Amino acid sequence: MKPANFSYERSTTLDAALDLLANDSQDSKIIAGGQSLVPPFDELAAWPFGHVYTAFVDIKNREAPLHEHWNSIESVELLMQYNVTPFAERIIETPVMVTLAAGDNITSADLEVAAFNAIPCPNKQLVSVAGVTHMSLYTSEEDLAKVGRAQSGWLRQVLDGMD
Repeated sequence: MKPANFSYERSTTLDAALDLLANDSQDSKIIAGGQSLVPPFDELAAWPFGHVYTAFVDIKNREAPLHEHWNSIESVELLMQYNVTPFAERIIETPVMVTLAAGDNITSADLEVAAFNAIPCPNKQLVSVAGVTHMSLYTSEEDLAKVGRAQSGWLRQVLDGMD
């Protein structure tokens, strides 16, 4: 979705911003707090990774035409406050595998490891898969297969141990 054309005035102080708003006869809007114009898409984005947008547009065009990938300032603020630990601590008897994309430049590995460590179930495994990034899991069948091989081997061991 592309926004309508608009003019943009950047204020460097609060007083300058207030002056712009006071002297404007149009319906001005304030753009602040993590939003950016992502070239070449001319789209307002709350998350600063243009390659994420590109990847999801490609997925939508190729295989998921009803997919809508919306980010907002509110969703980014909520994301930054999200804490998975209370949920991880509830995994008592369910075998768990956490797979890290070793080249992930979006999700911080220290947060993923902390979530793994919060899981009390003794039947758990943490695997770091080299050469895989956060977005390549969505865009590269080869990278998805690397992760799938690690996960399928672990699942086989879990199922064999249930006999």
